[in-house]
Amino acid sequence: MPIVRLILFLVAAMLTNVQCGVAQDINRTNNWMFGMENGLQFSSTGVTVSNSSIVASEATASISDKKGNLLFYTDGVRVWNRNHQIMENGTGLKGRRQNSQPVLIVPNPQNESLYYIFTIGSYYGDLVEGPFDAPAVDHGLNYSVVDFSENTEGEVTEKNIPMLGHTALKMSAIASCSDNSYWLTTLSTANGSKGGLYNTFHSFKIDAGGVNVNAVTSTTEKQIDDPRGSMKFSPDGKKLAVANVTSRLLLCSFDTESGAVTYSRILSIKDFQTAAIAKWPYSVEFSMDGEILYTGSISDPNNEGETQSGLVQFLIDDFEAGSVLEKTVLTDDEHIFGSGLQLARDGKIYRAYSTYDDSDAVYLGIINNPTQAGYESNYQHDAKILPEPYHALRRSLPNFVPSFFHIENLVENISESKEILICEELDYSFSTEYIEGAEYRWFKDGVELEGENGYTLTIENVERNDIGHYELLINPNDGTCSKHKEAFVTKTVKLVEMPENLELNQCRSGVSQEVVFNLEEILNSFNYHSEEDHFNFYTSDPELNPNIAPLSKEEQSAYYFDGNDDIIYIEAMNKLGCSSFQSFTLNVVDASLPSLNNVLLCDSNDEDPHDGLALFQSETVTSQIISNNTIEDDITFSYFPTYEDALLETNQINEQAIPNDTKFWIRGERTGSDCLGISQITFEVIGIPKVELNDIDNIICMNPLTQEVLNPIVLGRNLGQGYGYRWVKDGTTQISETPTIEITAAGSYKVEITDTSTGCSYFSNEVEVTLSSIPVNDPAWLEIEQSPTFSDTNNVNVTAYGLGNSVFTYQLDDGPVNNDGSFSDLSTGGHIITIANTQGCSWPLQVPIYVIGFPNFFTPNNDGYNDFWNIDDPFSELEENDVLIYDRYGKLVAQINTSQEGWDGTSNGKVLMSNDYWFEIKLPNGNVYRDHFSLVR
Repeated sequence: MPIVRLILFLVAAMLTNVQCGVAQDINRTNNWMFGMENGLQFSSTGVTVSNSSIVASEATASISDKKGNLLFYTDGVRVWNRNHQIMENGTGLKGRRQNSQPVLIVPNPQNESLYYIFTIGSYYGDLVEGPFDAPAVDHGLNYSVVDFSENTEGEVTEKNIPMLGHTALKMSAIASCSDNSYWLTTLSTANGSKGGLYNTFHSFKIDAGGVNVNAVTSTTEKQIDDPRGSMKFSPDGKKLAVANVTSRLLLCSFDTESGAVTYSRILSIKDFQTAAIAKWPYSVEFSMDGEILYTGSISDPNNEGETQSGLVQFLIDDFEAGSVLEKTVLTDDEHIFGSGLQLARDGKIYRAYSTYDDSDAVYLGIINNPTQAGYESNYQHDAKILPEPYHALRRSLPNFVPSFFHIENLVENISESKEILICEELDYSFSTEYIEGAEYRWFKDGVELEGENGYTLTIENVERNDIGHYELLINPNDGTCSKHKEAFVTKTVKLVEMPENLELNQCRSGVSQEVVFNLEEILNSFNYHSEEDHFNFYTSDPELNPNIAPLSKEEQSAYYFDGNDDIIYIEAMNKLGCSSFQSFTLNVVDASLPSLNNVLLCDSNDEDPHDGLALFQSETVTSQIISNNTIEDDITFSYFPTYEDALLETNQINEQAIPNDTKFWIRGERTGSDCLGISQITFEVIGIPKVELNDIDNIICMNPLTQEVLNPIVLGRNLGQGYGYRWVKDGTTQISETPTIEITAAGSYKVEITDTSTGCSYFSNEVEVTLSSIPVNDPAWLEIEQSPTFSDTNNVNVTAYGLGNSVFTYQLDDGPVNNDGSFSDLSTGGHIITIANTQGCSWPLQVPIYVIGFPNFFTPNNDGYNDFWNIDDPFSELEENDVLIYDRYGKLVAQINTSQEGWDGTSNGKVLMSNDYWFEIKLPNGNVYRDHFSLVR
């Protein structure tokens, strides 16, 4: 059982004399009260949402006792007790709630009953009048006293004690460990009154006697005229960041012993490298280690009150050297109001903000890894949802003394979360630096461990209930700062469990009298946790001989046994490096396998059935060996390229392409035994003739009217006696067992060929047979569209249809071939359109086309050419229709019939002169068509 024993009594009672009040101060930040009746409750195990009575738009302050129980909270005007009721005399404080940091609570460093509320009642700009038309008053910096000595709910015993007449709207406090005190620091003018530049830091000491209103002052040469924004110390008190909005960001060094600001420099958010839109710093916060600074930035480029906001990170660990600080804009150009930042006990930084649409402002942002540079800090917007009514101008969080968060890692080189894993059944020790005369006090889950007052803490024989939160408080007793360190044991990891009485057997056969063990085979005898477990092998007990070296990787995989050292020791290390030990015995088995028949493998059982190679598959071959030989059921086989591989069970072959006459070593094992025997086995590769099906131009031509196949396709080849055939169509349907087949239907075809003497078979290549058809002159399969009679342009569109994926071409007379069957501007008279299948079905179709028209002129001069004019009607559609001919004045000069020879250019025997003449004819559809032509002499 662990030697750590827990005592259940109050932590606070044990800490009253610890120097500087730092011990367990992290618990003072457990309860956050802020915003619109909102709250968060932090602990060492997580964070939950709570409620409060406060209503505040800017920063608030809350504080808990050293056990983490809420004491009271305030908005700088009113004070509420732990029951969320107004504290006795808890109204009328002179803070101004619209300021960025109007209030801060600092405990008396040596009296748990006394607390000081510091308030800033100054304002920005020229305030003409106060609330309810009261005169505007600049209340400056004041403090009030809260006392719990007479009232367990607390009461405000002194109120609004003046410190400065005017300040910038910010303040922060830090512990001074040299004399067990705090410094309260703010920024103001040199004389602490309104008017002039804010160039002086005023630091006030808070010690056992209370607040000293006589400040230590430090002047800065930086020109600061904007009082807005917040200020924060780093948790270790060495740095001070001051956000001044339009006067930019000031980063300073601070001396916690003297209270003086010793160095300062301006940091700019926007420069030629960082074109940030939100360029004015409003809020600031440090990472817990104090090496990274964050600022919530704003701007109002249109001066319309709708600010844009951003979040910027600076790496500041060496800022005093004047080096260029690395800067990262984590987010920019956010359409939200200025945001507040606050470090929490979980090491994360929380961000409060509000949108211009109040209904959406129900979230907090979180910087999840503040100690990581750049985007590794992992800022998450809208990360933590809060219950209603968190809305409106809620842009700040509680203001705490930063030294409350000064906690170091108890264990070096662990994660930022301070989480560690330890091994069960072994001892684990926390250890820290040794300081002569220092006082060490250890805690687990907030309870002090009795008798543990050294600089180490050992947990013996770790078990699962040792998981928890471990803390160490160190009081050096030399006037320097006390230290608070912590670690979280989140999991205990079991050792690798190995059974006793393990044995590893090996064969010795007539092939060789040399016996070689693969010691790693013993790992198959038990189950271990994961591949992260590591194993070492020794020839003597490593627990008795801690300096003995383990066998090398080569030695443990090929251990030559001389018959003497038959005990091997094994060390099992889990992923944490914790070890458990066991031993096992080496046994030699004099045995060999019986002579085995050769194994026949078909050339066709790999990807290429005619490459002279067969596919060796261990499971298939084992089944074949068992069926061809007299083998007992409890024997298994494995295959290796060499005898030594078979001995050591290395390079085992499970699947491989092999040629004819390949020899493998086969190792047999009986259930419950490591080795039955080793023998050699030969594999014969059986070939089979190759049949390739033609896979080009496999097109069946068919007459779509008669369904007659015009060119049946024959596939296959007769290999002679000793072979079987199985034809398959479309993957599954067996259609024939003949060597060749005649194909009359579209589909996919392949044939399986089997050597009947060996049983070896393979499938030929698969070919696709497609269906096409010849063109036929039938209305169901041929469509012809022509322009109407006497059209200005004579066009024709011909479309042939076919079976399957038939494709046709079209040719007008002897003209060019096209694929769409469209022809335009045909001359009058007869034409032939030839239609052909492009896929090898060579039965073209010729279709006659006729175009009805008339000549535009004629020359009746009895020379035998164009002596008569008539309608050009090769198909006789207008046969025997009368044609009336008129001169240009509309006088009927002739009447002819389409079946006659035509008009000769005379009227009543009189020869008419050259001119334009008009004709009129009645069409079959009843319409009358009129046009003109010329008579030329």
